[in-house]
Amino acid sequence: MTRFFAALLSLLLVSCAFADVVYYENQTVQSIVVQSGDNGSAPQQLVDSVKARLKTRVGFPFSQVTFDEDLKTLAHELDWVEPTVEVVNGGIELTLTVWERPMIRSIRFYGNQNAADSELLSELDICEATIFDRNAFVKAFRKLKPYYIKMGYFEADVSYNIVRDPCGTEVDIEIFVKEGRSGRIKHIYFCGFEDEEMYEIMELMVTKRWDIFTGVFGNGGNYNEEMVQYDQFQIINYLQNRGYADARVSIDVSEDRKPCWLSICITADKGDRYRFGKVTYKGNCIFNDEIIEKLIYPEEGAIFAPDAVRDTIKDIQDAYGVRGHIEAVIDDDLNLHADCPIYDVHFEIDEGEPYRVGLIKVFGNNYTLTRVILHETLLRPGEVFNTVKLRFTEERLRNIGYFKRVNVYGVRSSGESCLGDNYRDIHIEVEEGPTGNLGAFLGMSTGSDFFGGFNITEKNFRIAGLAPSSIKKYGWRGLKGDGEYAHFTATLGQKTDSYVLSWTKPYFYDTPWAVGIDLDRSFNGALSQDYDIISYGISVHAKRALNAFVLAGVNYRIRNSNVYADSELKNTTEFEREKGRQGLISAIGASISYNSTNHPLRPTDGFHSRIDGEFVGLGGHRHYASLSYLNSLYHPFGSKGYFRVRADFKFLQPFDRDGNEPVKANQGLATIPLDERYFLGGDTMVRGYRPYAIGPKFYGTTDPQGGLSLAYLSLEYDWQLFSRADLFLFADAGSLSPRTWTFGYLNCSAGYGAKLQILDGAPPLVLGMGYPLNAREKGDVKRFFISLGAKF
Repeated sequence: MTRFFAALLSLLLVSCAFADVVYYENQTVQSIVVQSGDNGSAPQQLVDSVKARLKTRVGFPFSQVTFDEDLKTLAHELDWVEPTVEVVNGGIELTLTVWERPMIRSIRFYGNQNAADSELLSELDICEATIFDRNAFVKAFRKLKPYYIKMGYFEADVSYNIVRDPCGTEVDIEIFVKEGRSGRIKHIYFCGFEDEEMYEIMELMVTKRWDIFTGVFGNGGNYNEEMVQYDQFQIINYLQNRGYADARVSIDVSEDRKPCWLSICITADKGDRYRFGKVTYKGNCIFNDEIIEKLIYPEEGAIFAPDAVRDTIKDIQDAYGVRGHIEAVIDDDLNLHADCPIYDVHFEIDEGEPYRVGLIKVFGNNYTLTRVILHETLLRPGEVFNTVKLRFTEERLRNIGYFKRVNVYGVRSSGESCLGDNYRDIHIEVEEGPTGNLGAFLGMSTGSDFFGGFNITEKNFRIAGLAPSSIKKYGWRGLKGDGEYAHFTATLGQKTDSYVLSWTKPYFYDTPWAVGIDLDRSFNGALSQDYDIISYGISVHAKRALNAFVLAGVNYRIRNSNVYADSELKNTTEFEREKGRQGLISAIGASISYNSTNHPLRPTDGFHSRIDGEFVGLGGHRHYASLSYLNSLYHPFGSKGYFRVRADFKFLQPFDRDGNEPVKANQGLATIPLDERYFLGGDTMVRGYRPYAIGPKFYGTTDPQGGLSLAYLSLEYDWQLFSRADLFLFADAGSLSPRTWTFGYLNCSAGYGAKLQILDGAPPLVLGMGYPLNAREKGDVKRFFISLGAKF
């Protein structure tokens, strides 16, 4: 560590020397000497390697800028460099003392009593017998203190020492730990707050009391000074927006009687409660007063809130930004009455000039093709500049998952564009991140028992990179960058197996359509113990967003299935009939969906509705049509809960062999392949019943036969216990009929359960109890249900 700072100091001294001695610049470089910092004499291979990377050359004028770049280049490959610059006989002699990167001989920890060496090494993620990279080590070392703080050791401090052997080829790393006290938060007290304020502030705070849920599942409940400071600012902001503009908040931490436990006391000195006085504005010409007044949140007599002022400024700027006035400035002026706690507010509007979009330039994309990025931009050259679209463009580019960093902004058009002063170029700066994923998963459910598998995903695939010419030119690097989605999943289970290969290309041939193809092979033994279904399929689909909420699509699929029996069903007449219904189907379909939900995976507000229609009979062995109408409504209720209402309706309509006339209602089931029918009951549809138990069964058995008409209704209330755990109550009802367009017996159930998000990005653990209210057969009941999926 000492040598590291010495090297930095040397660089600073050299820089200062260059600043004072101007005649270094442009003087001829007479010699460049490379020597080892360990033993003075550097191997010729090292000397040649260092000189080959220098842009500074013997016989050429010296440049400070070029020499600085040389030092940065060498710092990436060597442990450190100490330069020396001397003027000899009117020329410059450079001496570079370099230290090669050594091997890590050992990593030792001292002072760690509550964390094993293996745990700290795992967190450090640096191994012995590897090349020592100082920058990488420092970056990894910084993870150790947050690791201790996460465990509750809020006073933890760590330091390190690098011990280099005399030969300079190996280092020993010594890491010293001062764990200090650990602190779990037992109590959080409030002083000077109303009951309503305490409840709302607890929702805002990231600091929580320790309990089994926050401590074990939520990784919370431990004292963290930075989190407490953040909470202090949050509370002050909360009080100010309730009118207490002079509010002060202090947070005191004390040790509890029980060792390793802390108590936190949050005290507020609110002061006077302020209100808004007169609200005025000036400077608007483009928009009339009526429009401006709709954008102003503060009202005379209302509780003072700084957020209302900030939101007003943002909305007025957005209104002008949509019209191209991207440099519109809105200033606020708060005037406090001398004799009472009232703030008058005045907004001064400087509308600025309107601008249009000039050139759109992309920077930083090494793999991703520029046109892939431009597809996500909502602005086009020549149109009126729109700051709202500019902001949404940045958000869209972040959400596609290709980049670690995205920055989209407008700049004055460059002279090369010759567009004039009323144009502004758009610069899109990106920093590419990893887009591939190789994962494995394990899971279980009451319907499928245990299962596991693996998946490979590339979100920024380029199928053209598989061409031999591309592989020869670019290597495997050419398989990235065209914005295509490629995915393969293999799932192996006790009752089900499946293999799925998918490829989707957004903006197909620069159109708004996303086109894809799916290949799959599946084995399903979960429907019954007496028969299995093996099927193969291929599907081609295309989708297009009509607006921000509506998505339309078309698809064509071919599927071939076979049914196999392995018990008493094998020799029955009904199974022989099922064998006659298997075979190839060819289908074309269309869909349209509306989605206004607030989250793609865990929505709590909005509406999602979808209509699917399909006709089977373009070749193949079967003729029928299907229609599905699926609906989910989410509505918040309370600060931590929401209702979900679900209503699904599905129908199959068989036709005769020629595909002309509908089959009679009582004969339709006999014409549909077994794996194309509908099934009901289990973990996700009418909970409390055995999987697939609802509906018609094969004569004399408990094996489900499937149906042609399905209805499923569900009402569920979810309440968030904390960020990783939800409790829910539900009432389900479902019907499965062997006739088309006819609903049969309505099976009902009610119950409760919990959802636990154990790992980020993985499906939650769902478990609960369902109580059938009108089950026809005792064997159809299975009250406890559970499903678990985990990726690692």
